[in-house]
Amino acid sequence: MKGLFSTLCILFWSLFSLAQNETGTGSIKGTITNSENKPAASVTVRVKQTHKASLTDNEGHFTIGNIQPGIYILEVSS
Repeated sequence: MKGLFSTLCILFWSLFSLAQNETGTGSIKGTITNSENKPAASVTVRVKQTHKASLTDNEGHFTIGNIQPGIYILEVSS
């Protein structure tokens, strides 16, 4: 299972986007899939060194809002 989530973490970097709004904060959005390219539901996606996290929905989508512009490391776990 650890190998699967390591793979997901790598795949995630190619799928996320950072959208910025007029308040100077934005959101990180993405889709987590498993090694068979199927959506990974109920997976935790956490922004390291913050208290921000999100749980993926049944289609593997997640959004983490109210993020300051910058570079972040995301941690994916079941």
